[in-house]
Amino acid sequence: MRYFVGFACVVVVLVASPLSASAQAGEEGTAAEPSAEQSVQSTQPTRSRLERWHPEAFVDPALQLGVDSAGLEVTPTGPLTAEELQRQEEEAAARKRRVGIGVGVSVALVLAALLAGFVVAVGSM
Repeated sequence: MRYFVGFACVVVVLVASPLSASAQAGEEGTAAEPSAEQSVQSTQPTRSRLERWHPEAFVDPALQLGVDSAGLEVTPTGPLTAEELQRQEEEAAARKRRVGIGVGVSVALVLAALLAGFVVAVGSM
């Protein structure tokens, strides 16, 4: 029984920890020099992290978009139909249900840990 508190702490840490983790390039303690595998000079221009993660957000200078003689028309969308409103309400209800389950499980784990701590504290007196 005396190891239960330690076990509960380990379980809580494991439940609260992220499923995956990765190191960031350029963290403190990492070597600033390029490795032997990396070339010192690249043929491509230096790209920012945003450009590497979202290349579709940056326009290729070789591509030029133009408007033809017909012009550009923007048609506004109409009001939502009954089916769309019902679907949105169902999605909102499902979201609330998932939030409720998450909060309930979290509260139950905290209460179980507090109860276990109380039982151990009372038992050691």
